[in-house]
Amino acid sequence: MKKLILMMLTSISLLFGSEMYVVNSISQTLSKINLENLSVLNNFNQIGLYGNDIGLYDNMLYVLNSGDDEIQVIDSVTGNTFDRILLENSSNPYKIIILNDFAYVSCWATGNLAKIDLNNTNTIEYIHLGSGPQGMLAHEEKMYVALSGYPVYNEGIVKVVDLHLFEIVSSVIVQINPQEMIIDNRGYIHVICTGDFNNNFSKIVIFDSRNEEIIDTIVLPNVSFFTTIQKSPNNLIFVGNFMGLGFLTYDINSFEIYHSVGNFIFQGGNILLYDHQNIYVLHPGNYFHPSTFAIYNHEYSYVNEVTVGVGALAMTYKETYVSEKDIILPIIKDFVAYPNPFDTKINFKISRKIRKLDIFNIKGQKICSLKNTNLHWNGKNENGTEVQAGIYFVRLIDDNNDTIVKKILKKSQTK
Repeated sequence: MKKLILMMLTSISLLFGSEMYVVNSISQTLSKINLENLSVLNNFNQIGLYGNDIGLYDNMLYVLNSGDDEIQVIDSVTGNTFDRILLENSSNPYKIIILNDFAYVSCWATGNLAKIDLNNTNTIEYIHLGSGPQGMLAHEEKMYVALSGYPVYNEGIVKVVDLHLFEIVSSVIVQINPQEMIIDNRGYIHVICTGDFNNNFSKIVIFDSRNEEIIDTIVLPNVSFFTTIQKSPNNLIFVGNFMGLGFLTYDINSFEIYHSVGNFIFQGGNILLYDHQNIYVLHPGNYFHPSTFAIYNHEYSYVNEVTVGVGALAMTYKETYVSEKDIILPIIKDFVAYPNPFDTKINFKISRKIRKLDIFNIKGQKICSLKNTNLHWNGKNENGTEVQAGIYFVRLIDDNNDTIVKKILKKSQTK
């Protein structure tokens, strides 16, 4: 068994590498970090004015340059600029989400949502949502867009857009100045509402995506204005603020606040991402000196850090894939997938204790994560969208940190 695991781990190191790309808004640079050896290229690309967000799709990076009203398309391997997609004038693009060959961009200054066909970037559709659209969330063929209301912070609204029709289908009234959203495994959407930067402080509104009813409202401490919200491991939600105080946390199920005043975690950080091993935190500092990209383990202990550019505002994570012919996948009898090939659902029989179970496509892009109590995959991604037929890989990490990868084949559904 030990020999088998060694063969397997060797093949996995070929299959999956990890890279992080960081948008440095003030220095107008894109940093590329190799997470295996922490080597950094801080001038991987010279980006445009006021880089605000970044997306990854088909090995291309899509950087929103708000000051240039454009999406800068960058090859994630070479760092070369491949294309510049021009949006409407003075739109101040804010956030980007990429789904099924389309990019969706919230245009903060014009109040529009843009839909860009990535196979024909001259084809751009717009719908008007309202004042100050900012953060977005895609779920089950719908896009949820937070309307900040800027410059008048009155009633906070989340607009719901049907992605097939590309039209507004409903609105959810939340609190003042909604900015970012996440969705939990119950289908509840958590919205960080920053407040009006005066007398109304931050709150988190939680509503059910199925009927859009408000479930709860969490009142945050009146010590700072919180602007970002992100999921993390260990069933916690992390809420960051622009004052550099660090993150407040609360339980994803009970909504109980854990880290708060006097006990903020990851002090100085305001944006994070995580994988099965680490938590990655951006510490933008005072926006006049280089920012820090810090690494912590899942017990929140400091591991390491590197320096990136000035004014780091966004980052995206990439797991790379070499080629199918280079992968040795031994037969593991205590990890069975059936039926394989499959059309609508594949089941997994696993006798060992699972720490993490992820699905990847043949390009090495993560499709979704599965829960230990839900040992099957319905062929959909994290947003509930059916994926295409083809080869996929299931990566299991057990309690001993041993890694197993199994190849599966999704067939075209018969009609």
